[in-house]
Amino acid sequence: MSVANYILYKGIPLQQNPSYEAVFKDFLLKQNFTHILEIGTGEGGFTLFLRDTLPNVKILSYDLVYRAAHESLKQANIDVHIAQAFDKNIDNTDWDICYKQIDVNTVNASPVPELVDSFAKQFLAEPGKKLILCDGGHKVGEFNCLARYLNRGDFIMAHDYAYTYDQFTTSIKDKFWDWCEIEEKYISKSSEENNLVFYNQLVFETVAWVCKTRLA
Repeated sequence: MSVANYILYKGIPLQQNPSYEAVFKDFLLKQNFTHILEIGTGEGGFTLFLRDTLPNVKILSYDLVYRAAHESLKQANIDVHIAQAFDKNIDNTDWDICYKQIDVNTVNASPVPELVDSFAKQFLAEPGKKLILCDGGHKVGEFNCLARYLNRGDFIMAHDYAYTYDQFTTSIKDKFWDWCEIEEKYISKSSEENNLVFYNQLVFETVAWVCKTRLA
């Protein structure tokens, strides 16, 4: 039995568990973010939710495909870029890495993707408190690349997350989320290297996200 993963926000589609609003709104309103970098705009419903929740935050969102609903985002003062923000090494962690169960040593030995888009690099270099959302086509590569740009107190999150693939197949799939594109073993090395720790993870796992913050 599949889960209703395609829902609407103000008439614009998004792919989130229906509980996302309550989980994210509480988090967003507490953290005083000044910048949000989103990889994976999609149709834009989730991006518009971010804007409505934080009307004064700067939002930069990337996608590879233009969609008509993006015009509504631009009207809401959201900077949408239809571009690849990373170099070719992003393909070292394909979207179906969890389904293939690629050996973690193979992933760790692969070159970490580089952020090459100048707008994104400038955005992350600006003063302020950042939230990075990895929800594009190569979440493991996105996370491992962008984790290096965090300062103390910044946050990074990734969608379609399960702590292990076994957990996904037994406790998540067909219950509250139907995709697994990132799991802990593929991001534990970068988390350790960048001094990242879980934040309210039991809450965020209910909507299939991982949430980590940098301690120092």
